[in-house]
Amino acid sequence: MGSERREFDRVPVPMPVRFRVLGGFLGMWLDGLVQDLSAGGLRFTSLQPVEQAATLEFQLTLPGRMEPYLLTGRVLWVDAARPEALEYGAVFIDVTDGQRAFIEELVQFLKSRRG
Repeated sequence: MGSERREFDRVPVPMPVRFRVLGGFLGMWLDGLVQDLSAGGLRFTSLQPVEQAATLEFQLTLPGRMEPYLLTGRVLWVDAARPEALEYGAVFIDVTDGQRAFIEELVQFLKSRRG
C-alpha cells in the first residue's frame, strides 16, 4: 500500500456545512456534514446527490469566526457506498491567502488538541 502525500494537513472536524451548486436550480442551499477539513478542501456527507466535478459554494461557520466563510470548491470524488449519506471530496478554488492561512491555523490547532 503506497503512502498518500497531501499538500495540506487535514483534521476530522464534524460540523454542519451549507452548500449549493453554482449554476444549479434556483441556487438552493443544501445541508451537509463536514467529516474532515484542510486548507485545500474538505470531505463531507449529504443526503443530496451532487455530480462529480460540480462547482459548489460552501458556507462554513468555523470556530473563532463570527461570520461564515463563503468558499468555492469543486467535487473531486463521490462515494455512494454509505447507505446513510453520500460522501464527497472537494478541493477549494478561488480561496484567498488569508482564508487558506486561517483554515491551516485552525487545522493545526485542532490537531494539537487531539494529541
